[in-house]
Amino acid sequence: AKHCRRLEVPDRDDGTRSICTNKRGSLFVTGHVSGKLRIWSHKTDETFELIATLFSHQSPVRCCCFGNSNSESELLLGGFEDGSIGAWFYCSPIDRKAEWEHILLYN
Repeated sequence: AKHCRRLEVPDRDDGTRSICTNKRGSLFVTGHVSGKLRIWSHKTDETFELIATLFSHQSPVRCCCFGNSNSESELLLGGFEDGSIGAWFYCSPIDRKAEWEHILLYN
């Protein structure tokens, strides 16, 4: 049986509003009241690592989801309380040190 694990979010006052995972289950995202999207890597059965914090504006996150992805790239979409939509793209090079690139903000 699988066990639930508690995830420690860096800022306890920044309530989690949404969560999603990529198709492979290697990444998941938490969306917060502050408008931040935090990207977590599933390292082992019991540990997670915060690998990125994305921030586009001040409106709380309402939803988030991954778009179609493959083994080398990810597309992340975020919907915000003010009606705007953000999109970020990640393409992992051989050295695995790429950044998430903010590619779209629709108001």
